[in-house]
Amino acid sequence: MKGNTYHAVVSYHSVEHHVDPAATIGEMAQMLRPGGLLLIAVPLINRIVAGARPEGIVGEVYFPHRWYFSVNNLDLLVSRFGLVRVASDFETVTIYKKTAGAQPRTPGLGTRLRARLRLWLINTSPRFIK
Repeated sequence: MKGNTYHAVVSYHSVEHHVDPAATIGEMAQMLRPGGLLLIAVPLINRIVAGARPEGIVGEVYFPHRWYFSVNNLDLLVSRFGLVRVASDFETVTIYKKTAGAQPRTPGLGTRLRARLRLWLINTSPRFIK
């Protein structure tokens, strides 16, 4: 699809099933015009922690879901693509706006976080690292 075309893109309970949600959100962000809105509905983890048990949940896990999100980690993910949160019901729906002139951030955040976590684990719990 042509980039910078749409005023709004809606993703309703699908991102959590994708193998690479960052790539999916990146493609949706590319489709948006500056100022365009992305509505993402995902089952936010805070609902599970608070005790919501939709049909299909066994314990804390709904097996068809590959990913679980909180509003904060969803914010971090979409910010890589120049999107900022404008509204959320903090249950399932979050709306983001594409900022004017937004450019995707350099990939590598996951690599840097893994390296920092590994270093922290080495320094705090050396018996867990081989």
